[in-house]
Amino acid sequence: MKNFASLKSLLLDNATVKQTIFKNTFWLVLSEGIDMLMKLILLIYVARILGATEYGKFTFALAFIGLFTIVVNLGLPRIIVREFSREQKNEEDFSSLLLLRIISSVGMLAMVWAGSFLITPDALIRKIIWILTLYTIIDSTISFFNFFFHARQRMEYEAWSSMTRVVILAGFVFFAIFYFPTVESLSYAYLAASLLALILVLVFFHWKVYSLKLKLDISVWKKYAAMSWPLALAGVFAALYGQIDSVMMGYLNQITETGWYNAAYRLAGAAVIPVGLISTSFYPTLSKTLKEGAEKFQGAWDTFTGILVVLSFPVVIAGIVLAPKIISLVYGEGYASSVLAFQL
Repeated sequence: MKNFASLKSLLLDNATVKQTIFKNTFWLVLSEGIDMLMKLILLIYVARILGATEYGKFTFALAFIGLFTIVVNLGLPRIIVREFSREQKNEEDFSSLLLLRIISSVGMLAMVWAGSFLITPDALIRKIIWILTLYTIIDSTISFFNFFFHARQRMEYEAWSSMTRVVILAGFVFFAIFYFPTVESLSYAYLAASLLALILVLVFFHWKVYSLKLKLDISVWKKYAAMSWPLALAGVFAALYGQIDSVMMGYLNQITETGWYNAAYRLAGAAVIPVGLISTSFYPTLSKTLKEGAEKFQGAWDTFTGILVVLSFPVVIAGIVLAPKIISLVYGEGYASSVLAFQL
């Protein structure tokens, strides 16, 4: 019982600085690892069942929506973490920021709806875009609450939220693909899963963390906009960089090719999962050594980059050499055209 109590305190309490850093790193690494792995498995399963053309419709819709996500985020999440963690009284701004997010979500929905008529003549793809836009807005709203947890250094709440969300999503997606293997039913599964996850998060947040309410305070909007606009601008270019390839192919009606390309892209992204987890765990160390002096920070940075190089080199070589076998094993022969994209 004593050991259990000690473990519980280690993983759930904010007792000391070192223990809090360890606890937060543990929960972040665990949740992000599970989240990325589960989503990768889901996408591979979906790609195998639906085939390249239907999968291409799904990924094209998500890529197009991704161009507009900055409208709803506005560069605010990281600013919220910074400001709320500095002064707890800044949490009073959350009600106003939540209302701003709702308004920006409506704006994003309207922009995507209008843009869908310009990007594709396919009525089914437009419908998928509309459904997945609602999913994206709801899912990013859950992340919005997670940043509040982050600011309070309650990463265990963020981890439970993320893991609950991905488990619910997996259940809905597997059910939809098994019984109704169409891209439309898949889209509805994503939407239904996000709605259920949002309800659970809202209930937990309201009763356990912070009383939910909406407040109109334009001065708060102006204050945070003045701080967040550089991040918002960077987000515009990040969205273009990450999504424009699939959007261009979809616009040119290369839907099957979009499926092949994204199958390779998602699988190559799996190689980044260990890097992401290492980066997350190294962040507190880098932050600490930065305060202790340039020499210590440089030493930690050299160790960090050295680990990344050691990990990256064999993964790249193996990926290029074994690409045909990897694609065939994971996706099947129907994705043979993904090999070159995967190697690149």
